Amino acid sequence: MENFDLQFLNARLHSFIDASISRVAHRGFMTYDFQISAEEIRQATGRQRMTQQLIQGYVGFFARYNVSAEYDSTYAAFSVTLDLNVCTLTHHQAEYLSVAMATYRSEHG
Repeated sequence: MENFDLQFLNARLHSFIDASISRVAHRGFMTYDFQISAEEIRQATGRQRMTQQLIQGYVGFFARYNVSAEYDSTYAAFSVTLDLNVCTLTHHQAEYLSVAMATYRSEHG
């Protein structure tokens, strides 16, 4: 995988985590599903095709952070499932999650 792939994946992962955490404060759920289309990857990275090696690299990237990702060639997209109970968080994200959980508890008893 190239550096531009890692930059793209890091940006998406952080975006998915931040969106999930902000939802916790209102809904209380800890697991969320997201999608990354092959077209989105092409536009962001300039790649022309999704090789099996690239797909495995993307799946491996997410697995490193305890996030599930599967590529569906029929829809040309990754399905990403993020569970805040097990995914790897930065210090900032962990603090943000703690505040979101406290907010949910205070509003929903």
